[in-house]
Amino acid sequence: MNNTYHVTSAIKITSSSVKKNSGKWLISFRYENNDIHLELTDTVLRTLGRQCISAMPDIVAEANVSAIEDSFRLQGEVIKSIDNRSMQHLLRKLSVQTLIDFSWYMNDRDLLTHIANNLSQRAGEHFLMALEQRWRGKDPSKATESEFSFGRVALVTVIKSWERLVEAGEVKDILY
Repeated sequence: MNNTYHVTSAIKITSSSVKKNSGKWLISFRYENNDIHLELTDTVLRTLGRQCISAMPDIVAEANVSAIEDSFRLQGEVIKSIDNRSMQHLLRKLSVQTLIDFSWYMNDRDLLTHIANNLSQRAGEHFLMALEQRWRGKDPSKATESEFSFGRVALVTVIKSWERLVEAGEVKDILY
């Protein structure tokens, strides 16, 4: 694709290409006579795209509360990719309340299973019971703004905890 795009009045991209290679997206473009190359995983690219959509409601009319929340949730999808040993390490760093709110907000059965499978049987049972008591079947896609905020805070806490573990070299970074 060789087109000129005016992203803003200050940015002019004169050529760009996007292609998938070895499971990663390679995005290349030229900006002010500089070649810029980005290599992104599917999850990171989807997260970036959804965040862009949610930030531009005037351009994309279909960006609604559900789409905006989905853009936040995409950041948490990487947690599903964590190997069991690293997941157990992460779980030890999180409070039960954070884990409960995160699991509810993510609304993902595979993620919930991955979390529960990495807890002891007793802890897993306690976690699932506490999750049910806290949210009692409340659908996260139909939550109030204050309920969303609990989930978003928990999501940020989980992601930041993961990033701290990666930075400390305690777990392997799964994003790259």
